Amino acid sequence: MYRIKPFRNLFHPSITLFQLQKAEVVTHMWRSYALTWFLTFLLFLTSSYFGIGTESISGLVVSQSSETFETSKLFFLIGRIVLSILYPALFIFLGAWLFSFILHFPYKKAVAIQFSVFMLTLVEKGITYLTYVLFDLNQVSNPFSFGVISQLYIEIPYWNHFFASITIFQLFLLGILYYVLSQFTTKSKRVVFISVLLFFVLLWVFTALMATIEISGLIEGGILS
Repeated sequence: MYRIKPFRNLFHPSITLFQLQKAEVVTHMWRSYALTWFLTFLLFLTSSYFGIGTESISGLVVSQSSETFETSKLFFLIGRIVLSILYPALFIFLGAWLFSFILHFPYKKAVAIQFSVFMLTLVEKGITYLTYVLFDLNQVSNPFSFGVISQLYIEIPYWNHFFASITIFQLFLLGILYYVLSQFTTKSKRVVFISVLLFFVLLWVFTALMATIEISGLIEGGILS
């Protein structure tokens, strides 16, 4: 029996990998997800407090009435709550299904692997948000990403956010996930790499899409008015 414990997995990766390979039953899935969701929500809430990601509503202070501005803040908070639920769910469970389907190994073991990788993702976001606050940067200008370079050549906001999602941390996690998954499947390393790359590309597409949905645009279109 293997019990999913996201924090323990980070500090004992070799032992965790060995135990997971030998395990016949994987437990504590939903308890771990509840903890993961809470940490994600706490991180997103803290980032919102410091103004990270609020660029889409900051301009409404002058251009819209106080009532509309308060409505936009409420919708922004609701969006953060929904995103804190969707992001870990898509990363962990949908990602695990993708790997289980392509690489043909037990779904619950794939979920256990995704929990560990997602914890590292939260660490990355914590470091990145701290950098935003200390150096007064926005999400597109993440110094650890390709977003800084893309702004020099691309004027489309979506693609700037897409490249800003590709960070050196994400590439590092891609390598870790590729190594771990290759220990659980008989598929060729090329297939493992393509499946991991596909997962991260889908993740970057989703992240960029969420970043470019502007509340100000919804208000101007009359949706929140």
